[in-house]
Amino acid sequence: MRLGRAFEVLLLLSAGAIAEGQTPSVTPLGPFAAAIDAEISSQETLFVDAAEAMPAEKFDFSPEALRVPGAALSGVRAFGMQVKHVAADNFAIWRRWPESPSPPGQTHPTARPT
Repeated sequence: MRLGRAFEVLLLLSAGAIAEGQTPSVTPLGPFAAAIDAEISSQETLFVDAAEAMPAEKFDFSPEALRVPGAALSGVRAFGMQVKHVAADNFAIWRRWPESPSPPGQTHPTARPT
């Protein structure tokens, strides 16, 4: 809750600075935060690029359909379902206010009803 209040104060201060025609100052990230930010950005780029590269008609692909002998692939998500799962989890994890509604059609088990 304290982080939410601090964010609100920062937002208000930034809005005041912008209203006065000033550019809000940005505090540089520390080395650990910068490394985490770079890793998350890298993973986001790789994941979005993979999703965009997959043709729409292949979004229902699942390795289960390959029927690889000896492989335990039963119940593995289809590609499109995995993309939706990651998007729903990211939304649930990173949203700032609990009262924010979930996107329409979100069916992830941790999603709140819209």
